[in-house]
Amino acid sequence: MRFDSYTPRLVTLGGVMRTKLGLPRWTHLPVTDVLRLIGDEAMRDGDGEGRR
Repeated sequence: MRFDSYTPRLVTLGGVMRTKLGLPRWTHLPVTDVLRLIGDEAMRDGDGEGRR
């Protein structure tokens, strides 16, 4: 995830002051990065075949 701005701004949400960055921009992680984060076993389904 990236933001359109990384400059922190103070905003009030529901009467509470919070620090806000710009709007989020979501992107998919490449499979190699997912494997590095959660490991190859987590990518397998019940029959031992990968879900790639």
